[in-house]
Amino acid sequence: MSLVDQGGGPPNIKVRLRHSLTGSTLEPIRGLGVTQPEYEEAKQILETKFGGERRKLQAYMDQIEKMRPLRSNGVKSFEKFADLVRIAVVKLRAEGRTRELQDGALHNLLVTRFADSQVESYSRWLREHKQERSVLSLRDWLKEEVRIRVEAVQIAQGIAAEPAEVAGASVKRVKRGGGSRTLFSTDNDQLRETLGPTTKPPCVHCGGDHGVWSCKQFQSLGVDKC
Repeated sequence: MSLVDQGGGPPNIKVRLRHSLTGSTLEPIRGLGVTQPEYEEAKQILETKFGGERRKLQAYMDQIEKMRPLRSNGVKSFEKFADLVRIAVVKLRAEGRTRELQDGALHNLLVTRFADSQVESYSRWLREHKQERSVLSLRDWLKEEVRIRVEAVQIAQGIAAEPAEVAGASVKRVKRGGGSRTLFSTDNDQLRETLGPTTKPPCVHCGGDHGVWSCKQFQSLGVDKC
């Protein structure tokens, strides 16, 4: 509307907007020409058939109804579903249809998208927070559930990354006799205490219970033998 309809161009330019329409949206205005009255008529027809907040709300409802049941561990799909519910609540309030936000057909439709474990979690949340079943309560539970799931993923990723960080700090590669060997080293006492003596690898030179950096035999070798 701002770039084309109110741009001051001639009607025959504006009517080119029909090229962005296909199928059932194009059919109602197919017979209209390029004059200003026909252009205005085309806008009214499209607005009547496809415009308005009510139709936008119905589009959100259709998205929710077509969504597949949510997996228990599907964080992304869970976030998308929570966003759709929040938008639907705003749209229903804007339309004055607040009665539909209570425990009714819409609430039942939303609950059917959940796995059994998610329904149990929602019911437990209602009891703990002393809330009644409604779309508004479901929206609030979804917001909290998304936050918990995101935090859980972040914690899990942090734990998974920790062993790799420890390994990266404790493994060094040195060349000896033209080959390559791996030596384990700990650069700080705290990490050494955490690993403990049972996890310390034997000396790669003599097999003793110490690192090669403190091996007396290795230190006594000449440079040509190292």
